[in-house]
Amino acid sequence: MNRSMKAFCQLWAGVHNWQNAVIERFNKTYREEVLSAYVFESLAQIREITESWLVEYNQERPHESLGRLPPLTYLPRPPQVLQRTAGGES
Repeated sequence: MNRSMKAFCQLWAGVHNWQNAVIERFNKTYREEVLSAYVFESLAQIREITESWLVEYNQERPHESLGRLPPLTYLPRPPQVLQRTAGGES
């Protein structure tokens, strides 16, 4: 086994089954809603559409697994961010 394969196996050994399921779900959604939905003319176009899709996916779209909240709304915030927000500082 070569060095890169050993590194991959070590990395993969640290991945839990639920993490793989999350990654596979994301990949399926991305494939269906972006890669299979368009006929791309350039790599730049793929990047542009992907960027827009990621904003919607992470900031706007509700996720069942997060209680119908978008990930960035659900994501816990560090205490210093909460203090600045509550204190009115920017």
